[in-house]
This record gives sequence, C-alpha cells and structure tokens, in this order.
Amino acid sequence: MSNITRGQQVCSLINRAMPCFIKNLNHIVHRYREAGYNLNGNQIKVINGVKILENISPADLSRILDMPKGSLTTIISSLVEQNLLAKTYAQNDPRRYTVSVTETALKVLEMKDASDAVKYQKLFAAMPEHDFKKIAEGLTILMGYLDLTGDQHHD
Repeated sequence: MSNITRGQQVCSLINRAMPCFIKNLNHIVHRYREAGYNLNGNQIKVINGVKILENISPADLSRILDMPKGSLTTIISSLVEQNLLAKTYAQNDPRRYTVSVTETALKVLEMKDASDAVKYQKLFAAMPEHDFKKIAEGLTILMGYLDLTGDQHHD
C-alpha cells in the first residue's frame, strides 16, 4: 500500500491537470464571444453564481465567489447594462440591492452551453469511447461526492 495520502494524490493530479485545463479548456469555460456578447470569465462566473444563488446581495456574492466588492460592482453594472442581471432595490435603503438573472441571461447561458458542447465535441472526438466513458464516470462520481460533502470542507 502506498504512503501517499489522498490529499497528496489529489494535489498532484490537480497540479498536473491545471496546465492542461488552461491550455485546452479555459478558453471554452471562461469566454463567450457569440450572438453579440463578449463575456469574460468573471462575468460568466457572476451570472452562474447569481443563477445558482438566486436573489443575492453584492456583499454576499462577493464573499461566496471570493471576488473584491469593487470589481464585482463593476461586473454587475456591465451585466445590468446588457440585460443579463436585474437589480432589486431595498425599500428602506436605496443604496442596498440584490441581483437576479434575467430571462435574457438564461437564454445566453443556453446558447453558451450549446456552443461549448460543439467545442467539446471537437476536442474529444478522437478519444476512444472506453476512455471517454471512464472520464465521464469519474467526473460524475467526483461531482456527486462534492455535492454531498464539498460545502463542509471550506476554510
């Protein structure tokens, strides 16, 4: 039996995976330049974060996404201008607001998913089916595990 801990194994795998991710997948995950939109990684992260977290304040979103509030405010403003996020102001304090995704944002995310699927198809077309099935199964297991336990282990 190996003396390598699970933590060391995961760390090693992630460290090996990151250069591959940056080189081959980052431009797919963190960009959308189609259908009249030119969204960067932080904008996509914010839209997806707001979609998942629903009606949320910028302060809470900043904490959860680990983004500086000033940068986040600029991103939110740009997404509101593009009709991808909507602000709802507090009745008792017009400086406070929450953000939510718009129907337009949901359509843009659908278009991005369809576009990404085509790019992934091209990237993985030459991979043998049995290898692809192993990757799909491994990612499914990983996401299931993280969905159940990942939130418990944040610092």
